[in-house]
Amino acid sequence: MVRYLEDGTLDPDFGTGGIVMTPIGTGNDLAIAGLLQPDGKNVVAGCSFNGSTDDFALVRYLSDGELDTSFSMDGKVTTELGGNDYATGIARQPDG
Repeated sequence: MVRYLEDGTLDPDFGTGGIVMTPIGTGNDLAIAGLLQPDGKNVVAGCSFNGSTDDFALVRYLSDGELDTSFSMDGKVTTELGGNDYATGIARQPDG
């Protein structure tokens, strides 16, 4: 995940020089959709390889790019739904 300033440069206050890379599974991880929450937290959805198939994956970051450990204890969650599982979008419900 990357965050840019209004002038198009990477935000040095986010992650390491504007960049955050978060390993999730045992192989390739893919971010497909993102959402900025009203509280400044970022949620990223996609998939993560578990060794044989891809699992649905969700990660939540604090506004500075650190993992939000109040979400799933480590900021990351994967779910096996059967076969290859991908998130293709993300939305916030009106009730949060």
